[in-house]
Amino acid sequence: MERSQEYENTARASPVCDAQEPRLTAAISGRRLPCPGRARPKKIAQRFGSLNVGSMTGRSREVADVMKRRKINILCVQETRWRGNKARELGDGYKLFYSGANKEGRGGVGVVLDAEWKKLIVNVNRCSDRVMSIKLMYGKDTINIISAYAPQVGCSSEEKEDFWEKMDAQITGMGEEERIILGGDLNGHVGRNRNVIERIHGGWGVGERNEEGENVVDFAVAFDMAILNTFYKKQENQIWTYCSGGRKSQIDFLMCRRNNLKEIKNFKVINGESVAPQHRLIVIDYEMKEERRGRQQRTSRIKWWRLKDEALKAEFKTKVLDSMVEAEDPDTWWTTSSSHIIEIGEEVFGKTSGKDAPQDKESWWWNNEEVWASMRRKGASEKYVRVIQDMYEGSRTRVRSSVGATEEFCVRVGLHQGSSLSPYLFNLLMDDSIQNIKEEAPWTMLFADDIVLVDESRDGVERKLERWRRALEERADGNLDGEIIHRIQSGWKNWKRTTGVLCDRKISARLHGDDVRDDPPHCLYLDPPPDSLPLRTPASFHVE
Repeated sequence: MERSQEYENTARASPVCDAQEPRLTAAISGRRLPCPGRARPKKIAQRFGSLNVGSMTGRSREVADVMKRRKINILCVQETRWRGNKARELGDGYKLFYSGANKEGRGGVGVVLDAEWKKLIVNVNRCSDRVMSIKLMYGKDTINIISAYAPQVGCSSEEKEDFWEKMDAQITGMGEEERIILGGDLNGHVGRNRNVIERIHGGWGVGERNEEGENVVDFAVAFDMAILNTFYKKQENQIWTYCSGGRKSQIDFLMCRRNNLKEIKNFKVINGESVAPQHRLIVIDYEMKEERRGRQQRTSRIKWWRLKDEALKAEFKTKVLDSMVEAEDPDTWWTTSSSHIIEIGEEVFGKTSGKDAPQDKESWWWNNEEVWASMRRKGASEKYVRVIQDMYEGSRTRVRSSVGATEEFCVRVGLHQGSSLSPYLFNLLMDDSIQNIKEEAPWTMLFADDIVLVDESRDGVERKLERWRRALEERADGNLDGEIIHRIQSGWKNWKRTTGVLCDRKISARLHGDDVRDDPPHCLYLDPPPDSLPLRTPASFHVE
């Protein structure tokens, strides 16, 4: 009777549909593509876990496979039994940060993070072979992951007191607004009875509380930490976290701040993983609320970064010195001089528009007006200019994919993809832009959209690069520094990929390719996109 009442509210109308729940309507994706199926709510919960592995030796890859299969983002591990305070890649993007074992090779704790979370690390605090923490920045929120391994029942009282003192020091050093996730083998029984500790104990424990369990409860009460194992009613086989020789107990725990308990969506004990013979994997689904950022008010600013231009710098310096006047009162002199400096800076360098950045966050080398002007300067007939203008006026396109085609949208920037005129217009505009700085081969070489600058010294290449930058920026709306940095970094990244072969003495010279001369000329190779060239954020650059 009780079982029928339990399932009464979830009875289905028919074997193939559910009349009690409304179906979601069809949706259009963010790229204006029709969704292939019915829309589903986006899952933003992260999964954290804890596991006593017994030993990480020979189990590194197995731990990574478990995390990938169970979709665990962060895993606290105990009894790693690895010495030293280091970090090690486990595979599939997972990385283990561990605090080494003691002199006997026992103990040791660590935290394993996936490829996304390991980029958010701010600090790693290896307190001892039993306690360590990692601080992460998730947007505006600070999250502290603590991995702990408490002394067993047979250890001395001094060792137990030292462990809990270090745990207290860890929590005390964390701000009240910071989130805390504690996972560990605490070797204590918190029991089922919660009597006066309702706030941190959910009442769904097991057994009776022992002395070590009292230490766990006292710690949770002192720092207002919720023992998550006790807040979710589970079946008997999903309560025990330790099974060995017919004995079962609940000694592995996950905790969080009590005021963040509403962000915990579920707690599970996962059975059947062979990576740990005695302990069970425990996980929580943690859904963190992201604060919405208000729209920032932008104001017009003087373009002080144009001081890098030597000509503008000299003009600015001359005008500032000419405008200086003497005054007896220092405050009066400073007020007058500062106002003159601001006025001259605005006159020489100009000011930004104060408008929001474009949605694509990129700037374009040229607009269509520059193309028409270059055609006229190169002697193109006006009727051809007008014909091409008509082709670009109000042009619309759509994108076709495997799930359908998008709606039509206007194309207002760049050259048309796939048009036979695009290479001609690109080369014409480039030739018009560099006619005053182009040199004979081999010192300057252009191959369609590729540019090679060559000189006998590194300084010479930098001077040529600066001339090219100025010439192109005079015709452009953006700055080339960011793109140059990106190109150079990409080149070095590709070089590092090949050093394992090129610098290996065991590989024959034939596989290495042609020998590199002892004193080759310095050169810089640029490969901009052919049709429309977006630039990244401006920054300083160096030629390597």
